[in-house]
Amino acid sequence: MTSAMFSHFGGHKMSWENSFVRLLFYFIWILGARSEDITTGRKVHYTRIDELPGNVVIGNILQDASFDTRYQLDVLDSFILDIIGGQHMGFFHMDNEHVGNLKTSKFIDRDLVCQNAEDCDIMLDVAIVQPSEYFQVIQVTLTLLDINDNIPEFIKSEETLHISENAMPPVSFVLPTATDPDSPTYSIKSYSFTRRSSKFDLELIENSDGTQDLRLKLLERLDREIQSSYNLQVQALDGGKPAKVGLLDIQIIVMDANDNVPVFERDMYNISVREDHSIASPFLKVKATDSDEGLNGQVIYSLSDQFMDIFNIDSQSGEISLIKELDYEKQTSYHLLVTATDQGPDSVPVHVRVVINVEDVNDFSPKISVNAWTESGQLEVMENEVRSFVAHVSVTDEDTELSGKVRCQVTDSRFTLEEMYRKRYKIVTTTMLDREKEDLIKVNIQCQDQGIPSLSDSLQITIHVLDQNDNPPIFLKSTYTVNIPETSHIGYSVLTVMAKDADVDSNSQISYHLHANSNNLLRIDSINGVITTNSLLDYETMDHLNFYILAIDGGDPSFTATATVSMTITDVNDEKPIFGQPSYNFGTFENQLPGTEIGTVQATDNDAAPNDAFIFTLSDNSTFSINPINGLITSNKILDREHEAAYYLYVQATDIELPYLSSTASLTIYVADRNDNAPRITFPNDDNNTIEISSFLSPGYIITTILASDVDLGNNARLEYSFGKGNIDNMFTLDPISGLVTLQDDLSKSKQERYKLLIIVKDHGESEGGKSAMATLNIVINRTVDFAEASHITPQLKDNSSLTLGFHEKILIIIGATTLIIVSLLIVAIVCIKRRQVDQERDSYKYMCRVDMVNMKKDLRKHDDYSHENLNVIGKNASPHSTLDIKDSYAEDLPNKVALTTPDTVGSPLHPNNYANLLNVPSYTCPLHGSKQTLRTFMSPTDGHQTNKNTILSNVDKHEHPDSDSTSGCSADMSNSDSNQHCSETTRRGYYGVGNTFKDTDNNCSLTTNTVAPHLPPRTASLEKPKPNQTGCHGYRNSPRDNRSTLADQPKYDNKSVFRDPSRSNITKQGLDHRNIYLTNSGYQAEQVPSGVTQNNGIRV
Repeated sequence: MTSAMFSHFGGHKMSWENSFVRLLFYFIWILGARSEDITTGRKVHYTRIDELPGNVVIGNILQDASFDTRYQLDVLDSFILDIIGGQHMGFFHMDNEHVGNLKTSKFIDRDLVCQNAEDCDIMLDVAIVQPSEYFQVIQVTLTLLDINDNIPEFIKSEETLHISENAMPPVSFVLPTATDPDSPTYSIKSYSFTRRSSKFDLELIENSDGTQDLRLKLLERLDREIQSSYNLQVQALDGGKPAKVGLLDIQIIVMDANDNVPVFERDMYNISVREDHSIASPFLKVKATDSDEGLNGQVIYSLSDQFMDIFNIDSQSGEISLIKELDYEKQTSYHLLVTATDQGPDSVPVHVRVVINVEDVNDFSPKISVNAWTESGQLEVMENEVRSFVAHVSVTDEDTELSGKVRCQVTDSRFTLEEMYRKRYKIVTTTMLDREKEDLIKVNIQCQDQGIPSLSDSLQITIHVLDQNDNPPIFLKSTYTVNIPETSHIGYSVLTVMAKDADVDSNSQISYHLHANSNNLLRIDSINGVITTNSLLDYETMDHLNFYILAIDGGDPSFTATATVSMTITDVNDEKPIFGQPSYNFGTFENQLPGTEIGTVQATDNDAAPNDAFIFTLSDNSTFSINPINGLITSNKILDREHEAAYYLYVQATDIELPYLSSTASLTIYVADRNDNAPRITFPNDDNNTIEISSFLSPGYIITTILASDVDLGNNARLEYSFGKGNIDNMFTLDPISGLVTLQDDLSKSKQERYKLLIIVKDHGESEGGKSAMATLNIVINRTVDFAEASHITPQLKDNSSLTLGFHEKILIIIGATTLIIVSLLIVAIVCIKRRQVDQERDSYKYMCRVDMVNMKKDLRKHDDYSHENLNVIGKNASPHSTLDIKDSYAEDLPNKVALTTPDTVGSPLHPNNYANLLNVPSYTCPLHGSKQTLRTFMSPTDGHQTNKNTILSNVDKHEHPDSDSTSGCSADMSNSDSNQHCSETTRRGYYGVGNTFKDTDNNCSLTTNTVAPHLPPRTASLEKPKPNQTGCHGYRNSPRDNRSTLADQPKYDNKSVFRDPSRSNITKQGLDHRNIYLTNSGYQAEQVPSGVTQNNGIRV
């Protein structure tokens, strides 16, 4: 720190002359203050320089009193210190943010605190007030070292003296003295003239009480006629180096002669006055006499200005009295200056000093002060503790000697006063207190001094006994019993429990909790103890629950109490009867008597009685009945399987108590077959039992089949066919299983003209060996050639009968022919595979145009009538420029929808070319009868009119001749192309827009795709521009498998067939949107092409 920093310290400006002195003191403080700080036991001494500013740290009391060696750091951090006593407490405070720091609260000026005192010691009592068990008082002494920071100052800056010219030397005249509040070291040391006269000198008189009188001494007689006035100046110098100076201007007026001056009886008066002396009662009389006569001899008295507020003098009698009471404790002595003057002209004043010593009397009784040092400001003590600190007691008595000595005590034996040092006590407990028995204790403190007469004081204090958590909570009941219905909703209030705690505050604050054995079914309000349901209850799962509740107080450590809750869950009818299985299947034989037991269903109800009772009912009681109690099902009538083979019913179980809950199960009763029906022969029958055959038939010829049936089941319906009689020479055979009647021998050998065969059909039922039926079959033999030819039979001569092929020969021929066909097919397949490898631009699977046409006609017959009127109705209700989905059954492999373009405005009819678009959906491009027209021709509107579906079909019928392929315009050998008939080839998959190859020789419009397999994308794609008169070209465009595209500038579309409405081409020129219809894997959809996009032959470029 530099001297400049001391030039303005604490708001007091200092001259540069004192900088050195102040700097010297500062270094003494810095370098030597710690050595001057004396720490002995619980006393700490600090030395600091005068003029301390506010918020300056004096020192850390805990460290300087060596508490840091006695306690751990965490204990020290818990300390709260405060100043509890001292004469100048207001100048200081304890900084508890930095525990132990004593700091100044405001500027301290030594000259105000210890004016003119040689030593300035400030005494403070600092106590550890919290925690109370560490309560101690540390006596702190702060010595302030003085600096020369005050200049001498006269009471007034000018003084006027009237001196008679007859005044005889060495008479002296009293001058006002200067004052300096600094310590004696820096107080006034000398006076001198700065402007003088040879006739005067200064005289400084030291009084016996240590005070000084400054006098102006006359050295020579004055002569008014020579000089009537004098102007002098006196300076007062203090003890500083350099000295500070105060000035006094003196004006002397020379008066005419007044021979004698007043003379006091004593040179000085010294008197003792009791501090309780009465006001206005004289305690001293001064007297001065003047030998002159008349006014020149009449003396009057006056006091100096210094103590005129305390004392008064009678100007005529010289009696001195009090204006206000004296106080020994404030000031023990007073020095008065009494002036006496006569009333003659040119009077010369004379002065005498009066010293008044104040006598102390026992006029102050002890004053008791109690400091709680608690946050609440109340006196507090913890229960259950002995020698616990309660409060700090300080006693003041302003009297001195024995009158200031006091003795104190408390009236309650549970407490005692322990003296810490003079007039400082602490109250501690002598026994344990119980707050629950007495929480407020009133104690009297009595203090008495030893003066005569003795004075005393008493103070009643109230001590609050603090609670310690020494009582556990107690439930009002040890066991709680409650019933609750199982239908209680979540949050249902079950019970309210309550516990009490004899403690107070947080120690008595109880929180309620549920034990884990409550299974999370319940919850409890931790504050009010209300128990509510936390989940739905189910009597059928749990009908009783015992659990614990806990009451925990807020103490530290806390106490816990427990109680038991016995909760019974009462049943309500909330469970419906449950069948043992969701469906029952029973079986019974037909033709049994009513009352036959079919089976028993079972159900259970988890409710408790009587809610568990229920009854059974059937959905239909006409055929079957059920026992409502045990679920036994019986028949009501005889069952006939042939009439009804199975009965499908529902059985229901219903509670007999409200709310009548029920459940159902499906019931199937199968009627088992009995062989109660004989076979029924439907051929031959009475109306149709004769067959005429040619005699030229070869053996093995199947003549007819016997038709029979049996309404029974299984073996009961398994039939066996046989001849009864009439099969002469075993000419015929009857297959026992299929009923085929076959010629077994040569009819030419037989002479019979008619065979009457008895047909027997028998079932395999076990009852009575089975049931049978019989019928007669008449076979007539026709031996004429005409009949044979009419029957497409070539007559054979008998002598060539050996050439007739037998059965085995026919089998061999069939096998050989089949083998030849298979070999041929294999050769064709190999050729096709080879061709596909060579030319991958062709698909291997072809269909005749006629077949496609037949299929299209077949599908077209299924269509809805897309007449002009119907489509317009649809279009008028659609939004402009939107997509309209129409169901269409052409697309066998895709969703049946066709996307049409709606009108440009709402309510307008569909554009005619939408019908062309509709017919464009199946990519059928083969002309009919050699014409260049496609099927689109039959659907295209003429003059704004749309032909209906029937007209289309009739047009198609005109071009279809199933008798011959030659009229269709397509070759029957399914060649790859037919330039004469202009048939374009399409694969079956290409028919719906996947991998197709399109050609039109006359119109030069082709779209070629090379496909490895129908399910793979094409490798290359090309499109040729159509002729100007062509109505439009459509085709398929797909992404290539590689980069070998024949047209690099052509766009690639994934799985899309593009159809163009050629009549709308002018819209593009008008800047409007152009619409194309695309066929994709997800169906038909219309796509809007933005204005300005070039259209090339229906393909978006």
